[in-house]
Amino acid sequence: MTDPRAVTIRDYRTGDAPAMARIYFLAVHALGTRRYTQAQVTAWAPDEPDPDRFVARAADGRRTLVAVDSDGAVIGVPIHNYLMTRPLG
Repeated sequence: MTDPRAVTIRDYRTGDAPAMARIYFLAVHALGTRRYTQAQVTAWAPDEPDPDRFVARAADGRRTLVAVDSDGAVIGVPIHNYLMTRPLG
């Protein structure tokens, strides 16, 4: 990422799904334990979701957006009206 402040919101594109699945899993596990027990977080997202889940969501008629960095890499995905981002570090 060349400029950490440069974030763009754009529509989903073919090929975004694997990054979306990974971000979802990492965000649930990194942030979920702030309000939920580890058991609850593990029940919510026991494994990294299949990227096809995100492909299906993008194809079901709902507008699907992603946040990308200045290099075009997906760094955030909206889930249930919240923007989940890749944990830093």
